[in-house]
This record gives sequence, C-alpha cells and structure tokens, in this order.
Amino acid sequence: MKRTESLRAYQSAVRWGDFNQAAAFHDGVSPPRRATDRLRDVRVTGYNVVSQREDKARQALHQTVEIRYHYIGQPTEKLVVDEQDWHYDAQRGDWVIDTPLPSFE
Repeated sequence: MKRTESLRAYQSAVRWGDFNQAAAFHDGVSPPRRATDRLRDVRVTGYNVVSQREDKARQALHQTVEIRYHYIGQPTEKLVVDEQDWHYDAQRGDWVIDTPLPSFE
C-alpha cells in the first residue's frame, strides 16, 4: 500500500472508531483485545493532521495529529494530540505505525 493510502486508511479506522482495524497498522504488536474493548465508548469527532515530516532516506514519517473525541453519555468533547511515527516495512510491503494507539483519557 502506498504511504498516503496507509495513512488515510488508519485515519479512517480511528475516525470511525474501528480500533481493532487501526491496531492492525501497528508494527507486529497488536494491543490485547481488552485494550481495544476499553475504547468501545469513544466517539471520534475529528482527526486533523497538523504537521508531517518525512525522511525519505529512512523511509520514515512523523506526523502530529489532533484527535477530537467524546465518550458516549458524556457531552464534553476532548482533544488528544497524537505524535505518530511511521516507517515502510518492505517485508509487509506496507507502511506501519510504531507508536501505540492514542490514549483517550
């Protein structure tokens, strides 16, 4: 998958609350099922890429993302800044994220 396709697919998974799908983009370390189960009540309302820095020589990318969300039954919208590190995995033929799922406090 191309870099833009991988980033867009990850964004879509997080944006629509499919955290199991988002976990599939992580570099071989999927969180335990209960870790994604705790996110069941999280509703993401916005996903905005603030900055992006690519290192073509290392086939790596860092991006800063603002994610707006709320919990079901709680009307207060919150914001988490997600610092994401990505790299191209030639063996998988895809871009993978090295940083964990955002912590929705």
